[in-house]
Amino acid sequence: VFIWIGSLDWRKSPDLLIDSLAAVKSDDWRLEIVGTGPLLEMATARVHELGLAERVTFHGHVARAEVQNLLAQADLHLITSMSEANTTVIWEAMAAGVPTLTLDHCGMHDVVCDKCGVRVPPTDYAGTRDRIAAEIEALLADREKLAALSEGVASCREQYLWSKRSRRWLDIYRDIIAEART
Repeated sequence: VFIWIGSLDWRKSPDLLIDSLAAVKSDDWRLEIVGTGPLLEMATARVHELGLAERVTFHGHVARAEVQNLLAQADLHLITSMSEANTTVIWEAMAAGVPTLTLDHCGMHDVVCDKCGVRVPPTDYAGTRDRIAAEIEALLADREKLAALSEGVASCREQYLWSKRSRRWLDIYRDIIAEART
């Protein structure tokens, strides 16, 4: 089970998500899409056009508890955003122990590592689509690797706990103040 969470708009690239999954040769997957937005109609039509309707569920805007339930059932979280800072959905997926497959840019580059996910270098549309599909196929073929990524999430997420993030920011402020005093 894969999960994609976000606003269905051009910035989040749901078209890349759908086209990538259509390029996956295996049909041993299901996708849960959480969110709504101006591209919902286009995304729904594209899913039907590509014959993926039986494997893709659009949940729309749902309560946080429902998102957490869907994450608890997911094996892989997907991010296809072309323009993103550091999406909070990464922290939600990590909290649920779900590894992330993402484009290797923006804030995702700094959070997702080889222990807790897969980063796909973006290039042109077709090349990026094909690399995403290939990575998904590889994970579907190697469930042990997917399980190892889930285990890696458990260790990687520790550094992003609020208690540790607060300490990290305080350390940065202390360093800046100490440097300014010298």
